[in-house]
Amino acid sequence: MKTLYYSSRLVCTLFFFLGCSIGLSAQNDYISNSRIINEDRIDDLNGDCGILLISKHKDLVIYPVKTEKKDFQIKVDGKREDGLYEYRVIFDKDATRNPKLEISREGNVYKTEFTSVIKPDFLIAYLIEEVTNPIRMDDQTQPSDFVTDEKLAEIEFTTSIKDLQIACPIELQAKIEQKVNPSDENIHITSVIIPVATLEAGKSKMELAQKEYKDWFAKLENDENAAAEDANWEKLEELEQKQDAAEMAYSELTNLEVYADLTNRLSINIGDLKGKMKKCYAVLELVKTDTVIVDPYDAKITEGNRLFGIRKYKDAKEIFALAKNEQGANETQRRAAQTSINLCDTCIFYDEQAGTALREVIRIRKTGGTQQEAYQYVNGAIEFIQKLYHLNPSVFYSERIDRLERQLEKQPLFIMFTCVEWKTLQEGKALQGLEIWAYKGKQRPLSSAYNSDRKFRKMLDKQTADFELIGITDEKGVVELEFNRAQLPAGIFFRPQNDGKTKIEYRNMQDVMLQAEGDFTHRQVRMKMYTKN
Repeated sequence: MKTLYYSSRLVCTLFFFLGCSIGLSAQNDYISNSRIINEDRIDDLNGDCGILLISKHKDLVIYPVKTEKKDFQIKVDGKREDGLYEYRVIFDKDATRNPKLEISREGNVYKTEFTSVIKPDFLIAYLIEEVTNPIRMDDQTQPSDFVTDEKLAEIEFTTSIKDLQIACPIELQAKIEQKVNPSDENIHITSVIIPVATLEAGKSKMELAQKEYKDWFAKLENDENAAAEDANWEKLEELEQKQDAAEMAYSELTNLEVYADLTNRLSINIGDLKGKMKKCYAVLELVKTDTVIVDPYDAKITEGNRLFGIRKYKDAKEIFALAKNEQGANETQRRAAQTSINLCDTCIFYDEQAGTALREVIRIRKTGGTQQEAYQYVNGAIEFIQKLYHLNPSVFYSERIDRLERQLEKQPLFIMFTCVEWKTLQEGKALQGLEIWAYKGKQRPLSSAYNSDRKFRKMLDKQTADFELIGITDEKGVVELEFNRAQLPAGIFFRPQNDGKTKIEYRNMQDVMLQAEGDFTHRQVRMKMYTKN
């Protein structure tokens, strides 16, 4: 009987995993955030709300301020074709619609923070970058500020920055005036004079498009004869495209950007402007300093969160313990600190288990074990690192999972899907006859492209080469599929065969693998498909 010994190539990779550490090199630039409206997108979030962070950096540390762990999740979607990384921060729809995020890089004392207004099944996009000359903006509007002409509104910027630029969409038909403060020649004043009629026209166009789509959709829902005509559904798609275009046009129309050379870009939404309104802002250069927190409890919690973000769980646990025992901490703060301590304990456990599994691989190599035996431990390490990824999402973990999984490419992979209805926070019956489609396209599909079976069929017709029907669930809602680890699809579509009450679902393959439970050859996923009552 031939014995397969573990390859030296895999051992070298595993030595790298055990020994690698992140160097905290000096970083002189300031991390900043900028709104990028053209990256906003619809996403299938099951009614939850989201923020999309785009950055060239893969080591972002993301902290939702004053949001409980159960009310948000962070998904690291990895590197795009343009070299930028995407992070999605998903918030429970009932938890908050105005979340605040603090974002930093590993080992960097500087952070950026912002508060956003979010909405269901939609991602509000921000660019996270480092700049040499950071700027910020303060609202200094007073009740006495107004414009005499009822047809106009004004935004005024006061700054000491000589090359300050204001980016306005041409469609806004705004007039920009610049002058020097007569009492201080170092202070520059820029006024943006806006005809409110252009804002009103853009809003009216958007609302009309929304109404036309809503009315036609209601007609098809309530009129079976109308719903039977393909031409009526084609008209609905045209109205939806018209609605999307009008909403995007209005978003761009109502967004001003403020920037200068080597600075971040600041955004102002002017959608609420009315005739005679005037808003005044001071644009200031930021002085880069370390954050000073006076309250001892808050200072320790902030430091603990920073250490947790860079995976120093034992150090973070010690700091959280100090916060819990802080003399001025109240009972609620002590409970919050204990929750953080428990989370650190869990991460320490999984981190140690992953290290133990990888050391076993090296031991097997030295003592002469089989490749199959080594694979068992590699898989164990993957499972523990996946647990860590769920508790503290980062590219650090996702990249290590990918590298380890590539060592298992020649091993078989079976995934059993169990698909059931999901109705008002409880499971319904099994979904028989549900089609499983492998998606091999390069672009992540928009939820608007498959939110009806008709649209899904249209997508199939247009992108035939990107789709393959790989299975259909049985009477128990179960289907087991075999995958080639070296050629995994980008994602999987779950397409119900019913009267349209159950939504078509899409899951990217990374999410499927992270959700799957079992051993390294046979795994299971339970799919809960949203179904109308």
